[in-house]
Amino acid sequence: MKTILSLFFILSFTINLMSQNDNMKELLDYKNFITYYNKAANYMETGDLDNGRKFIRNAMNFGKRLIKKGFESGIQSELANLEKWQAGFDAKKQQGMQMRAYESEIGQWHGNLDLLKKATPFSECGYLWEKMKAFDRTKVLSMIKEFKASETFASANQYTQQRTQELEKDIEGIDQVLAEAKFTEKADKKIAALQQTHVERFFDDDIDDLGYYINSFARVAPTNTTLKAYQKKYTELTSNKDKVLSNALAAKQKAPVVSELPEADVQDAAMERDFMRVAGAASSGYTPTSAIITSRYWSVNNDVAGRPISRQRIAAITYKDANGSCYVEHILFMQDYSGSAYRPTKIYSAYGKKEFDCSLKR
Repeated sequence: MKTILSLFFILSFTINLMSQNDNMKELLDYKNFITYYNKAANYMETGDLDNGRKFIRNAMNFGKRLIKKGFESGIQSELANLEKWQAGFDAKKQQGMQMRAYESEIGQWHGNLDLLKKATPFSECGYLWEKMKAFDRTKVLSMIKEFKASETFASANQYTQQRTQELEKDIEGIDQVLAEAKFTEKADKKIAALQQTHVERFFDDDIDDLGYYINSFARVAPTNTTLKAYQKKYTELTSNKDKVLSNALAAKQKAPVVSELPEADVQDAAMERDFMRVAGAASSGYTPTSAIITSRYWSVNNDVAGRPISRQRIAAITYKDANGSCYVEHILFMQDYSGSAYRPTKIYSAYGKKEFDCSLKR
């Protein structure tokens, strides 16, 4: 008896469900739902995702109406497909947003590293690296790899693709680029100046500059083998200061007598007097007799925003000592910029006095 009743209830429920579905098929909402669903399915099958997305949205709108009217059971399989398709679009949209965020960040890192790579003088590298404390080489390279594999990269303009590839190359080779193009160039000049001067004050200034270059580069590439060699050289120079000064003086005394004075590239009486005054103050026992300006223009050092930091100019200063002997010395003069004007002249580098025959003409 119980079995017969159970079969009766099942049969009755099935008849009611079939009747409900028949009623649903008469509704305009259902007809619109099926129409949009079939078009969406066709577009998705053929790969026309733009039209597919549009008809999915329309079908889901009519599906919501049918659900409200209690007809969800009759469209369950269609709803499941619509939700699956929509989830795919949502994931793609989210990925697109992520890739656009990557594109923006890659552009920022490209700009920063490009400035760092081209920084002149080298001292700017320290300032630029401070701006990049958040830089994570592994993370950025991973971001680039994901971005290059995305549809966003494939459809991006040539500039975006080019700067992405440039950034990837710069990150992988930035240690070498900086070491060869900037660090060694500046450090070698300072070491040469240290080994040529016999004036203690000049030695102290140059060793400070060399230490600054080394510390700046250490923040960029702390494990670089080139850096370690220069750190060792810096230690040797500072530990043997007296010997370095003594050797430089001995070399200066053995230097050949100058047979010809340089030609002036430009004449400026006021500037010549200024250079002679500064040189005389730095050379006790020597009296300046002339200043031969050998650079036609000031060489201006700017910051990354193009604002002046300082300017430099070279002149050959001639002297006489207490014995009446004549000497010439090439000096790089510098004026710092204070924000509204250039400050008084000072010596940036002096390259050692060499004797010449006082009968030589300027």
